[in-house]
Amino acid sequence: MSEEADEAIPTGAVTEDPVQEKASETEDPTNGEGEDKEEDKAVVEPAEEAEESDKDDQIKTEEPSSEDPTSTDDPQQPELVTMSGDPSLVMMKALEVVLETTSNNDNTDNNDISNGDKDKKEEPKDKHPKTRVIQVPKPMAGASELLVKVKYSAIDTAMTSIGSNNMAASYLHDMKTKPIRAGYHFSGTVEALGPNASTENFKEGDAVFGHLPYQSSTHDGAFSEYITVPAASCAIKPDDIAFDVAAAATSESMVALQALRDMGRLSVGKSVLILGAGGSVGSAAIGIAKSIGASVTAVCSGRDVERVNQLGADFVVDRSQADITKKGAFGSKKFDVVFDVPSKYGLWDAMGWLKRNGVFVNTLQYEKMDIAGLGWFVALLTGKKFKTVWCESKQADLEVVAMWIEEGTLRFDIESTYKISDFDQAWQKFDEPNKTGRVVIQVEDGW
Repeated sequence: MSEEADEAIPTGAVTEDPVQEKASETEDPTNGEGEDKEEDKAVVEPAEEAEESDKDDQIKTEEPSSEDPTSTDDPQQPELVTMSGDPSLVMMKALEVVLETTSNNDNTDNNDISNGDKDKKEEPKDKHPKTRVIQVPKPMAGASELLVKVKYSAIDTAMTSIGSNNMAASYLHDMKTKPIRAGYHFSGTVEALGPNASTENFKEGDAVFGHLPYQSSTHDGAFSEYITVPAASCAIKPDDIAFDVAAAATSESMVALQALRDMGRLSVGKSVLILGAGGSVGSAAIGIAKSIGASVTAVCSGRDVERVNQLGADFVVDRSQADITKKGAFGSKKFDVVFDVPSKYGLWDAMGWLKRNGVFVNTLQYEKMDIAGLGWFVALLTGKKFKTVWCESKQADLEVVAMWIEEGTLRFDIESTYKISDFDQAWQKFDEPNKTGRVVIQVEDGW
């Protein structure tokens, strides 16, 4: 990504000044040879000019020494920012999300207008904030933690909230403490164990995977060389699952599994309606529901219909061809569980889809205020329940997901893989609506 450096232009030899040459050939007026005063004056003046010219030549010849044209350093390479002044600390590389701050003293636009530059168009702002590589102290494993050397990570929707610094961001990450180091998914190897971490489950060198917690106290980011994680929140990566696939499979699988099995009580023989089945969480939900033994009806966009069929859905509805909010959109079919992945649908929609004692699960509790405000009351009257899933990285759940991936009943497609040095390009790719899988970040050897 880095642009090539401008080639250094070497300074050539300084040409002789004819005035200086003339001065050097002229005899010193004080040598007693008897020249008159007019000749003295004619000689002295060019000598003074020659002295000034000689100083200029000295300045010219000193310029190249400040920038060696033979240097291999790229002058356009950004300086690596170190976030600690303590030389005794062991440092590591990490990716920082640099959020813009608005200054009350920034009157640039007003000044432009006052100067009559009213036709000047404001330059479009980037959709995402800038990122940069920084150096931060390498963490140490806490009592029940593992120090993990990160190999791969992946971009998820939490980055959208962090990048825009919206209200949801403060629930997902520590947005007050700088630098902001984002990234949740990880796969890598155990570098060290805390004193209370179970040596029965882990040892140095083990391959592990999981995700960092989505909570306001999370300050670490998986887009870093090393992270510390609670031992209970990661699992051993099976040998036949690649590191990039393991990193891609973490939080989406946890959301889907915990929504369907824990919130929805989905089990063998039951039915589930998955809304937003073409996305990363929805795709995982199809495989997980089928692995549980449930019947799956999936709603997605037209471009995802073929892929959703391939993932194993029993019935697929193209939402561009049918208004699923209308009565009878699914015939007489009712569902034990409705999983609204994008949290797009409201209370009355859910009422029409659910069986009595059915469960409606979404991912954003306050996206639909009728559910947040009245869901509990409707549940008392009808037995239909309304819940919101908040995923956690749990060792036992990760092990179940790993088993299903090995068996082939659950799959995670990778759209593309980028080195972390190309993170900004990866972030743009993540926003493309037509992508068909996860955008994975290579951390190790990717700087």
